[in-house]
Amino acid sequence: MGYDEAEISAAENRCEYTFPNTIKILFTTIGKELGLTKCRSFALYEPTQIKTATAVWDLKECIGIEFAVIANAKVAYFENLKGKDNVILYIFPDDWMWSHFYDPESDLMYRLVLAAQENMHFSLSVKCRDVEKTLYTLMEQFDFMNFNSYKNMPESNSGLMYSLKDHMLLSYDSDEKNKIVIASNMNDGLMQIEKLFKVTWLKKNGAKIIDEKLYCYESSPQTFSEKMLGIYNVYFGKNVKFYSEALSKFSVDIQKIIPEEMKLFYETFYYKNAVFEGMYDIVKPQNMRLVDGKVLFAEEQQGVCKYFVDLENNVVYYSDDSNFICEQIHFDDFLLYILLIQGTGFMPEQCEVSRSEELMHFFNVFSTGDMKVYINVKRRILGYSFDENTVHLMSKSESALDKLEQDSGILFEYF
Repeated sequence: MGYDEAEISAAENRCEYTFPNTIKILFTTIGKELGLTKCRSFALYEPTQIKTATAVWDLKECIGIEFAVIANAKVAYFENLKGKDNVILYIFPDDWMWSHFYDPESDLMYRLVLAAQENMHFSLSVKCRDVEKTLYTLMEQFDFMNFNSYKNMPESNSGLMYSLKDHMLLSYDSDEKNKIVIASNMNDGLMQIEKLFKVTWLKKNGAKIIDEKLYCYESSPQTFSEKMLGIYNVYFGKNVKFYSEALSKFSVDIQKIIPEEMKLFYETFYYKNAVFEGMYDIVKPQNMRLVDGKVLFAEEQQGVCKYFVDLENNVVYYSDDSNFICEQIHFDDFLLYILLIQGTGFMPEQCEVSRSEELMHFFNVFSTGDMKVYINVKRRILGYSFDENTVHLMSKSESALDKLEQDSGILFEYF
């Protein structure tokens, strides 16, 4: 699981830098589990790849070590860089980005250990009422030790432990339903833990164990009305109030030919200003004008493009300074598309996730134009994709996305 101390010592000599104890522990306990070829979210270099790094602070050049990567950023450690703190820097291709962690070394430890757990072949969670008592038993039975008594945040009751005897990693959080997760690449130690405690297996032989009771069993929306109201429920909750007075604000000539889909849209969302002021500015009924059977429905905020609707034929037209083009999409599909795109402007929690069969179990999925829509009203999560690779998810609740990530076992990339 870890590198030999001699390998770390050789790296220190080559870099002419004494590594902090936290980073030494990472390399000697779980370093190989966090290698670049194994870990997706946060990976350590091999000892031979560690290199010196420089940073300028208060006109002084400081020397540190570059030792890991996260996404497209290199990770470097500098000791006493600001005169009082040890600092982890994320080095992006074009610039430096300073970390603002309460305790950079401990935060780094936490993220790396969780990344190692994610990549191990076996893992389980232990159900317990008393975390301290359970941890004490585990320490006695399996020689678990603390990673420098890690604390995730001030006044937090979370931590990390490891057992060299049985090659296991443990993370715990007594603030989150007394949660203890233990992972290993060998099954023997976890099987012994299963005999002592009530456990829930999360992964076996590299395959995630998912409770099918957590899947989405809601009725799949079929009609335009069902799809639109489902989107409303995710955005604003289940208490839908229809505003029929919105229709009276259209001019008389528009009222005569307005399609049912447009009526339902304005009756439902008329007082939800966030929907009208997102990536597109959607025209309110009182401002809509009929010209040659068409109305301006939405305009991109920068004013580059506009969308017109032929009310009699439900046809959508795209217009810029020089073109007026008939879009290959029916108006009801276009409305659903607009509703999804507008949500990216006001839904506070958003992420991207790889499209997979596992993800599909947690949503009802339907197509609108060339967009696939993912909806789970109970979890208040909505998503969409334009290709077979990536799904964009959004919710008003960070905990909703966290819960889905935990239940599905799929890694999310948050914005």
